[in-house]
Amino acid sequence: MKTSVLKNAVIASIAIAAGGVGDVQALNLNPLGRGQVLVFPYYTVNDGNQTLVTIVNRTDVGKAIKVRFREGRNAREVLSFNLYLSPFDVWTAVAFSRSDTGPNNAANLVTLDNSCTVPRLRGNVTLPALPNGNRYAPFSNLAFTGASNDAGPDTLDRTREGYFEFIEMGEVVNREHNSLIAITHGATGVPANCLEVERAWLPLGAASAAITYWSDNPLLDLNPPSGGLFGSVAIVDALAGTMMSYNADAIDGFSDIVQHSNPSAAMPSLASARTTSTTAVARVFSKGAMVTSTYPLAQAID
Repeated sequence: MKTSVLKNAVIASIAIAAGGVGDVQALNLNPLGRGQVLVFPYYTVNDGNQTLVTIVNRTDVGKAIKVRFREGRNAREVLSFNLYLSPFDVWTAVAFSRSDTGPNNAANLVTLDNSCTVPRLRGNVTLPALPNGNRYAPFSNLAFTGASNDAGPDTLDRTREGYFEFIEMGEVVNREHNSLIAITHGATGVPANCLEVERAWLPLGAASAAITYWSDNPLLDLNPPSGGLFGSVAIVDALAGTMMSYNADAIDGFSDIVQHSNPSAAMPSLASARTTSTTAVARVFSKGAMVTSTYPLAQAID
């Protein structure tokens, strides 16, 4: 670690510990690598590489997280879903490609993790299967084809590299329903009832409102986000014997409200930052000094 980076990290840690950052809900790049938002600047499945992802919930509360992968040319979405982590949970997945060329050259995501996702990833019989039987989610080109075409390539090989983000939408609790109980791992390492949170997002009218409760009201059983997420990546080429690893950039103080949404919803995104009802306040270090900037919500992504 460079001396200047270390110095800023130490200053930031002291400031946070002493309350010197000011109001808790100012956006800041957490020097400890923990936050409400994790930004992973690069994934790739090119040239035999696979991208291994690890997310850690370092808190004693449940988390509802929007996961979104974006391709690298124009940041168009290629895969998104909701992830629900129990207290002190760890979730892992791998981005890979079945072929460098031809019809199977898209990026895909596979996980053997039991943590709840909506839609379901592990064991979802509607998804394609690898020869070993594991199901995987193919990345999509729908966001840059047809009416969404952005004048760039519209083939699936555009999904093969890019970046991705994990955005905490809120803390999962037991209040109106038993959502936290449902996503919490038991002694066997399996959540009690992932089917409950899957059904909670069924379309209205598909079942009783008591079952499709998040489609009816996504704020139920959710408290505002509190951070504490940590993430890392390893880009591995097993045949070549190479590995590059890095930790996610962690943004703390991203939002002071619940932003829980349908798994297919475009929000929340990095444009959803807010620290008051009308502004987003960011604090960063430059040359050893803290700089505060205030943005209207329409420019919160800045």
